Amino acid sequence: MKNKKLWIAAIALVAVIAIMVGVWLATRPKADDGAKTITVTISHKDGTDKTYTWQTNAQTLAEAMNEKGLLGEDNDGMYNTVDGETADYSVDKSWWCLNVNGTMAMEGANTIAINDGDDFHWVYTIG
Repeated sequence: MKNKKLWIAAIALVAVIAIMVGVWLATRPKADDGAKTITVTISHKDGTDKTYTWQTNAQTLAEAMNEKGLLGEDNDGMYNTVDGETADYSVDKSWWCLNVNGTMAMEGANTIAINDGDDFHWVYTIG
């Protein structure tokens, strides 16, 4: 009897996970097709800002930034180097905080879909 209940619970859990993945796939933001204009601001450790605005056909932020050579090596979806400056958490607890249209990003640059008029802000952050 316990085995049967365990199997039912496991199947129910798998079904719930499958439904959640399906809902996420159906409702996740999708990139605009064709050319779109985006703005990327990078706030460096020394307090200077650089702002880039360009048109791109890229679907994700990482693709668009790689077109301009603004991202370093991809470390499992995380970028330690932006616009030639490397943040190293092991040295000074620094990292790059990414904001999308004024809100802190909840996903990485590899999966952020871009749309016309989007504004991205990378901030060198310590602590």
